[in-house]
Amino acid sequence: MMLITYDLNHYNVSETSNAQRLVQYIVNKDRVTAVSDALEVVKAYSEMTEDTVYLTRLTYLIDHGRQEESLTLLKSLPPVLQVKCGKQLVIGTSLLIHNDYIVFNQQETNRKRLLHTSSSCDILQHLLTLDLAADEQEDFEELLSNLQNIRVLQVEFGEFVSYEDYCNDEKRQRQCKKWLSQRQACVTDKSHCQTRDFGDRKPGLTIPSGHSIYRLAHVVGVKEAVLCGQLAVDAIEEGRMDTALHWCRLLCRHLPTQETARVMFDVAGRLCSLLDSQQHNEAFTDLPCLVTQLASAALTHCSADLLADCLRLCTTTSLANDVLQQCHITDTNLSVQRAGLAEGEGGRDPYTEWAFEDFFHEDGLMLESSQVMSSLYHCAVVSHSVTEPKTDSSLHRLIAAVLPVVTLLKDNGHLSLAVQYYMDTVTTIAQCVASETVGFTDVSQPTQNSKLLQTMMSESLSELTQMTSSLLMKVLGQWPVDHALGVGLLCCLPHRLALDLLQKTTKRIGHRYKHILAVVRVGKDYASLCGDQKTFDVYELLELDAFWGHKLAKCKVSFKSVFCVSLCQVSFKSVFCVSFKGVFGLSHLEKSQLLPQVCRSANVTVTDIRQYCSDYLLEEEGPLMMHLNHLIQQCATVSPGGTASLVADNSHVTSLLSSASELIEGFHNTELLLRGLEKMLTQIDPYDYTRLGFVLEQMSHLSSEPSVKMHQKLLHFLYEYKRVAPISPYECNYSSGGDRQLVIEDTVVPEVAHTRLPFHPLAFGAPWKIISPELDVDTLSVWLPIVFLLELSTDQLYVTAVNNIVHKHLEAVKRTRHSQCQSASPEGAVDASFLDTVHSFLCNITDVQLAVGCSNWVVKELPLGEEKVAAAKWNMDQSLKWLEAATTGLWVVAGDRLCCVVFEDTERENRKEIHRKIFERYRRLTTEQVLAANQLTQPDLLQLTTSPAKLIFHLYQHYSVLTQSLGSRVMCQPDINKIADKIAHANQVNIKKIQLNLIEKWFRSTSQAKQDDLDITLDVTICQTDDMDETEAESNLMRYVYSSYDMGKQGRENKLQEMAES
Repeated sequence: MMLITYDLNHYNVSETSNAQRLVQYIVNKDRVTAVSDALEVVKAYSEMTEDTVYLTRLTYLIDHGRQEESLTLLKSLPPVLQVKCGKQLVIGTSLLIHNDYIVFNQQETNRKRLLHTSSSCDILQHLLTLDLAADEQEDFEELLSNLQNIRVLQVEFGEFVSYEDYCNDEKRQRQCKKWLSQRQACVTDKSHCQTRDFGDRKPGLTIPSGHSIYRLAHVVGVKEAVLCGQLAVDAIEEGRMDTALHWCRLLCRHLPTQETARVMFDVAGRLCSLLDSQQHNEAFTDLPCLVTQLASAALTHCSADLLADCLRLCTTTSLANDVLQQCHITDTNLSVQRAGLAEGEGGRDPYTEWAFEDFFHEDGLMLESSQVMSSLYHCAVVSHSVTEPKTDSSLHRLIAAVLPVVTLLKDNGHLSLAVQYYMDTVTTIAQCVASETVGFTDVSQPTQNSKLLQTMMSESLSELTQMTSSLLMKVLGQWPVDHALGVGLLCCLPHRLALDLLQKTTKRIGHRYKHILAVVRVGKDYASLCGDQKTFDVYELLELDAFWGHKLAKCKVSFKSVFCVSLCQVSFKSVFCVSFKGVFGLSHLEKSQLLPQVCRSANVTVTDIRQYCSDYLLEEEGPLMMHLNHLIQQCATVSPGGTASLVADNSHVTSLLSSASELIEGFHNTELLLRGLEKMLTQIDPYDYTRLGFVLEQMSHLSSEPSVKMHQKLLHFLYEYKRVAPISPYECNYSSGGDRQLVIEDTVVPEVAHTRLPFHPLAFGAPWKIISPELDVDTLSVWLPIVFLLELSTDQLYVTAVNNIVHKHLEAVKRTRHSQCQSASPEGAVDASFLDTVHSFLCNITDVQLAVGCSNWVVKELPLGEEKVAAAKWNMDQSLKWLEAATTGLWVVAGDRLCCVVFEDTERENRKEIHRKIFERYRRLTTEQVLAANQLTQPDLLQLTTSPAKLIFHLYQHYSVLTQSLGSRVMCQPDINKIADKIAHANQVNIKKIQLNLIEKWFRSTSQAKQDDLDITLDVTICQTDDMDETEAESNLMRYVYSSYDMGKQGRENKLQEMAES
């Protein structure tokens, strides 16, 4: 039945020869039950085993790329069966990847090889996790390592090798070199390279990268340095310099080892030989730079045995490269400044990028590279072969090769390079001599090389000294100065000659302080190395002057007046010494002459001033005070005149004040500092509140004087206050301490003065001249605490405020007088606010006598009106209070006791007389106001204001009394009754008695006894006329009727009846 499901209805089950094929057929159907069905077939045929089914199924899954399923199936088997099947699969894989048999579809074959290799690696890794025998586990590990490397070759490099070829070391290394050469050739000449396809890898070849080279070397078991080095040497032999450079770059970047250093050394030596024989490729123009970099790379990573050789090669190639930089670019198109071992380095100068000191650049004649190239690298080749065995004449050949180069360089002005070549040659010979004598105790018999060295030094010493001296003058005369080179050249010369050259150079420089400073530092370090203390001290002092000359020159302060570089003759006695005339003989006083300029410089800091005084042993407190004064003067926030009122650069002011604050914090003499700040306070612009506040704040930290706190509070008030009065002449002419004098013209007064009050007149001058114009109704309460602060009289404050308020009121009255047809203060036009303000101010005056005087002045100033009468009333009240104080005595505090001051009789009488006069004036002014209010300002009436009874009698004689009828009042006519009542009330007289006297006069009363009872005697001459005409009687009757108008008819009759009966 099972075979029927596989369409095998006619299969002959008894045929055992096809059992293997039947199993493969069932497995290849790839059904879920394929393995179990195949196992059933195995049970039917005794000659077959179960491992055949599993092996067939695993092979099928691997061929179809189902590696995970195959590995899962393998893991599901018993361990013994897993090992057996795994071995069979690995053996099959080794046979499959063999290259000897013929294939028709290379791509499909390679795909299967890759699948089986990868599967075999996974299977071996799984088998190693099982419990195996030791020998079997070692075999599996070796198989796994080889197959993994073969898989790497297949996947990463597209190379398919057989298992036997890979296990052969010679074949493996030869094949590796072949692969790399083919790839490099394809990249070099793409037109002759066929693209190869490796299955799932992208087609085409690329130049091998460093990682791929090292990966390939690791896979095939070859050292990376050996592999790349051999490739580089082969490329040089074939003339492919760019390929050689490529391998060297890979080694330097990815494999910096001693083997790499050896490869670099060999490549560099080979390139030197090519340059010496002029066989280099003219198309490649970077050989000199490349040789230098190869030698440097070899020196960086070489072993100790190769160090000396690498150093010598690096030195000679670097010198050659430096010489070629001074050459024209000729027909060889040679360049020494371009390519390097690292990609992207073209055009960059490593000395410029990584040098942190100044290097000497010598100006010489341009050379021809075609003439010097062979000579330069011939010297390098000869120097490279000095240590080789059987080269007894190599030193002679080295000298013969170097001397023409030295002569050529010296004749063309390249002294630095000539000296370097010469010194390098001497050093090389000295190293050879030292290597010969090391370890020998008896060196009395000189060797051939030591004799050669002695001969060379004796014959060329004078020439070398001359070249070194000329080069030293060049180095010290060029800016910037190469410090290390200068010191080194000085050490190469005799001491006396070195000092002479230093002196000449210093003379030649003049007043270029920075250049002098560099030369002096060279001389100082040289003296330190030589142990010449006197010369060291001289140069140390000269360095100090040069340093300050340069530093102050940047601050635009001339140092020439105290700096002189005229040098005396050099005196050589027991100790070499250089004396500088005119430099160190200057006294401290002459050095201190620059301090005012230094302290006033905008670029000088506090640290600079302290250092200057410390270097020249000067007292620093005075200069610091000068600098502090300069800082405070420079941070002015108020412009002296013009249109600007405030300085706009607040950041600059803040920076200056911060510097000043730091200076003050580090000041030690607080007493001197406080005196200086007090002086600065008087010199600052009185409207510059910022600087004033800063100085006062610093003074408050140094002193606990109450005046400082008082001035701070005053300045705080001025900050908040906005002036209301114009600038006064006193304010303009005020002189603060004799150092500052403002001119009266407004054009030079700061614009901000129109809104600010000056500080100095209030704090140190006459404050009332500033305060008085500011006082009015609105500002008095503001100024009151300031008056207390300044310890001024508050009574004076109120008196001044009253003065200003009255004057302001009078000006307003004058402006309105033109529109008034009557009095300046007619009835109902009283300024109640004005009266209340003045009265309250007068009441706040504690000195009663001053209050009496002030109110008396107000009465005099005000025009006639109710305001004047009110002022007279205040004056009368104040005088009464003053009089009462004289009568009862004045209680005052004397120490801890309360005492009563009793006035003398004369004083009391004087006050009484004054009060009487003020009281009479009040009555007179009241009477005049009543008359003026009713337009009764005739002179005859005004003359009677001191006699109220007479005035009232005279008023009833007024024509308006007769013109008014009994039943009505005439408009625009004065009401004499009311006027008489007001006058009587003001003068405290009995109006009724006065009216009675008038009635008796009018009706000719004969009762004289009644007149004796009157309080006020009427000194009126009454003419007794026997015959009164009828007109006069009617007039008197009308006057009576008018005077008694308010009584009514019945009242008047009763009144007459009373008078008749009397």
